[in-house]
Amino acid sequence: MGLRRDLDGLRLQLPGDPAIYLMDAGKKRHIPNPPTYNNLFRDWNGVVPDPDLNSIDTGTEISNGAVLAQAFGDAAVYLIDGGQKRHIGNPATMDRYYLNWNTIQHVAPIIIASIPNRCPDCLAGVKRIEPGAGAPPKPSFGLEWGFSFPITRSS
Repeated sequence: MGLRRDLDGLRLQLPGDPAIYLMDAGKKRHIPNPPTYNNLFRDWNGVVPDPDLNSIDTGTEISNGAVLAQAFGDAAVYLIDGGQKRHIGNPATMDRYYLNWNTIQHVAPIIIASIPNRCPDCLAGVKRIEPGAGAPPKPSFGLEWGFSFPITRSS
């Protein structure tokens, strides 16, 4: 098994298997169901069949009900997953991961502020540097995913 950072952002599927995975931080992450998929992604186009999917390391499953959220009056967009938020660093990351601008939940700033960060030093693609790891890695625009936090869509 191995990490495949070159595939980050792709949605992959083993041919003949209905399960869909998001590639993130070099690992495949199972998307649990169609409603969660629809909360995050633009449409069902572009899912790539990959007969070698089982050779890729498995990450944590994206939680049921994960959403994209943004505080009123703030440009920052977050993935809310597992009671934690993860900043999506820029529009290029939204595009690379095929995330849907039209499904972003707009909420009061206090709600976003009350959700803990998934990984404060992983926001906007900055990766954690382990002690003794040498030079810091070049920033990537990957995401660090977790579980869901219920937020209702405002009208």
